[in-house]
Amino acid sequence: MSMEVIHLTRRFGNVTALDAVSFHLTPGKITGFVGPNGAGKSTAIRILAGRDLPDEGDVLLDGISLCDYPEKCLAKIGFMPDSLDDSTNTNVEEYLDFTLRLHGISGQERLDRLQETIRITGLQPLLDKTIASLSKGMRQRVSLARVLLTDPEILLLDEPAAGLDPRARIELRDILRALANKGKLIFLSSHILTELDDLCDQTIIIEKGLLKKHTDLHTHVTDTLLLSSALPPAELAEKLRKRPEVQSVALEGKEKLRIILHPGTAPANFVAGLITEGVPVTGFEIARRHLEDIFLDATKGEVQ
Repeated sequence: MSMEVIHLTRRFGNVTALDAVSFHLTPGKITGFVGPNGAGKSTAIRILAGRDLPDEGDVLLDGISLCDYPEKCLAKIGFMPDSLDDSTNTNVEEYLDFTLRLHGISGQERLDRLQETIRITGLQPLLDKTIASLSKGMRQRVSLARVLLTDPEILLLDEPAAGLDPRARIELRDILRALANKGKLIFLSSHILTELDDLCDQTIIIEKGLLKKHTDLHTHVTDTLLLSSALPPAELAEKLRKRPEVQSVALEGKEKLRIILHPGTAPANFVAGLITEGVPVTGFEIARRHLEDIFLDATKGEVQ
């Protein structure tokens, strides 16, 4: 199931939290949603989850308007807010069981879904603990489990890794990748750019309610190759500039060349070709442009 966001606009008094934001999401991919504090991320996710309405624009699920026909769309969406209510004295197992009953899931199916979700999220040791007694990270696990119970086609996750310890973050990454491989559409916000870089297929960057960039992280990002050779750097640079795969060449320090390849050129294959042609390559490393670099280029640190 695809999701199309069309000119989404939301105002709060004189503040425009979202300003005609448009993008398209497809199943089987994990999309990171990033921006400075106050950029409009949580507002956007709440609208995509049907928890708020835009002043202008729409959200389409396979062409069906979420705003006009929420009854046809909401069952396909799983929303994980940035925090789970911690005031209840209900224990974890009762809370998850109640969620299933609330969605009309009963009998053996209810038991099977409960056990499978507990297994996936590693909640077995916490089942007898009350929500109120859990740490922030533990509540995040429960919140994710609540979303997964109903097996939605679209997962909207607002800061899902907040409060998780390093092992739990790795486990969360593995869970989300497995779900994407099953065809789920996953859209998540986070301030931890290095984790999104490892996890996500693409990213959407917003600032002051405006879409700044929507890019694929792994196929449309230019790779930079740092190359050293027994040849004088200036001599090698002159030769490399004539090659069709090379976008630019610059001196890096006294001995290395920083080579930017055209998109679609595999750096390892490029180096292998040089060696085959007799170029005395003595070392190389691939310095891919990461999400942090893209984010810094796309934003100015402005807040509303």
